[in-house]
Amino acid sequence: MGKENEIEFKNLLSKSDYERLIEQYNVPQALSIKQTNYYFDTKDARLQHSKMGLRIRQTPTKNELTLKIPTQTEHTLTELTDNLSDEEVEQFLSHKLTKDVSTVLTYLANMGIAPTDLLSIGNLMTDRLEIKLDNHHLLVLDHSFYSDIEDYELEMEVTDEITGEQFFLNFLDRHQLPRREAPKKIARMLQTSQKY
Repeated sequence: MGKENEIEFKNLLSKSDYERLIEQYNVPQALSIKQTNYYFDTKDARLQHSKMGLRIRQTPTKNELTLKIPTQTEHTLTELTDNLSDEEVEQFLSHKLTKDVSTVLTYLANMGIAPTDLLSIGNLMTDRLEIKLDNHHLLVLDHSFYSDIEDYELEMEVTDEITGEQFFLNFLDRHQLPRREAPKKIARMLQTSQKY
């Protein structure tokens, strides 16, 4: 269980820009991490209206339940994360995971949201490549699939919002990448979802 602030800058990429960056940084596709995000909200979209996101992320080695909470700065989110066993994922999906073992469910309970109020609103699969540029900058290249859509995204995870933003903009400029706004993955998935 953990709580951390995530500072990141995002940019959508064309397929050719994505492939060019992989080639420039000499990253084998075999190192990509396959992950699936399952997103949840209440029937009346309370989390979406609060600019929050709730997901279970499954990778071959772990499961995480994460609640993303906005902060006062645009590019920083507070993340509450619980590591879940496969059994706990099943308990969550059947509304049987208790808040005693989950900081996320405790936070939601304090908002008046019970596990039984949550429903699945969609999922998204991503092949992720991570490149540590230095101790303050992690370059993340994502190839995501949702509905009938594929997209490519660059995320720059940084340790400081002000210097990180300048680093991000310089990175785009240095690699001749046009600035393309990248809504959060959950927002992109919801734009194409018929369920919500």
